[in-house]
Amino acid sequence: MIIVKLMGGLGNQMFQYAFARHLSVKNNFELKLDVSLLNNETLGEKFTIRDLGLSHFNIKPVFANDLELERYNKSKFSKILDLIYLNLPFKINSLYIREPSFTFYRKALDAPKDCCLDGYWQSEKYFIDIRKQLLRDFAITSELSLETNQLADKIKSEQAVSIHVRRGDYITVKENQDLYAACSENYYIEAMNKIKENDAVFYVFSDEPEWFKENIKSNKNVHYVTHNTGKYAYQDLYLMSLCKHNIIANSSFSWWGAWLNQNPNKMVIAPKHWFKNNYRDTRDLIPHSWIQL
Repeated sequence: MIIVKLMGGLGNQMFQYAFARHLSVKNNFELKLDVSLLNNETLGEKFTIRDLGLSHFNIKPVFANDLELERYNKSKFSKILDLIYLNLPFKINSLYIREPSFTFYRKALDAPKDCCLDGYWQSEKYFIDIRKQLLRDFAITSELSLETNQLADKIKSEQAVSIHVRRGDYITVKENQDLYAACSENYYIEAMNKIKENDAVFYVFSDEPEWFKENIKSNKNVHYVTHNTGKYAYQDLYLMSLCKHNIIANSSFSWWGAWLNQNPNKMVIAPKHWFKNNYRDTRDLIPHSWIQL
């Protein structure tokens, strides 16, 4: 049995599930979800309440029970012992596998059949081998609104390019201000200029569309998608994946919108700086075929 600890928003949950799904397929073992960190009001005011975003996909979740979680938690090392253990020359055999760093940790692919995964696992290197399976798993099964369906048909008929602009808590929350660098006007202007199709239509997905309207001056064909807010954000992910090309923000949400795009000739443009002051090493975050600006 493989248990994966889910935390964060939809994009983060997708990374966590994708890696665990790879291990479960590879080892032919059952996959269970630990949702104890989602929608948990006992964790303090700094903790953001999250829903199980994976419920909108072609996934039949099986949840770990308290006894199973207790068994794995008892095998958990302290963070100091983790650092010692992870640098040993032999293969992983612990029941509790904690992500040691933001970069790809190859040894994690050798995790035993019976383990609990704790981390964000933000690299396609953890799951690229099962891309076809994940495209099936991440197919939307929740109902789509009439507006989303109509827009999807329009996007499919055009040289559509998604633009994701995330500001919101990157700007308003002090901890995030110190951590994330919200993408600049120059980034979006340069990225839009990289798209060479004369008939390109740009669709902006943003928690702050007014900022884009006020700051990005362009004569290009731009439309704003604003009807999918809150719990309906998964519909934006679906629409982004239908576009021919993608311009993403430093956001796991738009990362997945681009990764799920099945256009073999897609151009994906991503920001070179994901964090401020090189807070984390992101060398394994962006797929090699994507363009970084």
